Amino acid sequence: MAMKSVKVSEANQRFSKIIQQLEIDGIPVRILRRDKSVAFLYPDNSNIRSIEERKVAFDELRALHAKGLDLGGMHVNRSDLYDRQ
Repeated sequence: MAMKSVKVSEANQRFSKIIQQLEIDGIPVRILRRDKSVAFLYPDNSNIRSIEERKVAFDELRALHAKGLDLGGMHVNRSDLYDRQ
């Protein structure tokens, strides 16, 4: 299993960012003091979507992107926005 490593001083300074990245990618983090492990951070796997759930969500987003949005009578999609001058 892939694991990231950070020094205690970096973990102290960037704790919020480290937690945020852990939530995003799910890669555990090893915290080191003098190159020895002192702690590990693991994601709560109950919050991580399966690959299949991610694919379904991405496909739904892609379909919405292609369809565009109805903004009170004005239908807009990405292509229309960038084609207009």
